[in-house]
Amino acid sequence: MRALHTKGVNFMVAPYESDSQIAKLLNLGLADIAISEDSDLVAYGLKVVLKLTTEGECDYIDLSRWAPDDVDSRYLKQYLQLNYVGRL
Repeated sequence: MRALHTKGVNFMVAPYESDSQIAKLLNLGLADIAISEDSDLVAYGLKVVLKLTTEGECDYIDLSRWAPDDVDSRYLKQYLQLNYVGRL
């Protein structure tokens, strides 16, 4: 956060579960990116998320480029199957 502040990047830190608010801000075009410690934002329809790792790095997740066979998680596989119909 200090690096963002020193670079003049506007950001908000949510004190509690804020996944629905983050998704709404992104869908309205009021935010450019979401960084999260978990994958809950996917449930709110976001396709691109920066997910924090335990090492402090970020994984870039772009579900619009993934197919169900690309993932190991059964839950993510089921989610992608729901949204993959018609993209075959």
